Amino acid sequence: MRKLFSVLIFVGALALANASRADQVNVNIAYPLNGGGYTISPAYPMLPISFSVTCKDLEDHDVRWGYNKGPSGETLGNAKFRGTIGVHFLQKFDEGEWVVWVTSDCGKNEVRFKVAL
Repeated sequence: MRKLFSVLIFVGALALANASRADQVNVNIAYPLNGGGYTISPAYPMLPISFSVTCKDLEDHDVRWGYNKGPSGETLGNAKFRGTIGVHFLQKFDEGEWVVWVTSDCGKNEVRFKVAL
């Protein structure tokens, strides 16, 4: 009985470790949340943007980020980094549906959200 319990604990720990590893992505956009809706003040129509990029090696990497509204888009910034980079900034948004995107040479991600004034 003790052996069976030990095996079950071991298998459960392996499953948990694999599930947590599958959840990790190279490009993580922390804010805004995908599918989120945000009401912001017309006097201060700013929304925070926060993302990180983690590559599995310590080589030089490139990252670009920006946003789209409809068919038009704008690149907001780019950087070179080694290993990992975290970026946090405020961006002005008008009312409507938006896409914030991050693209690096070790992954990409995007989030879609709505802004109301």
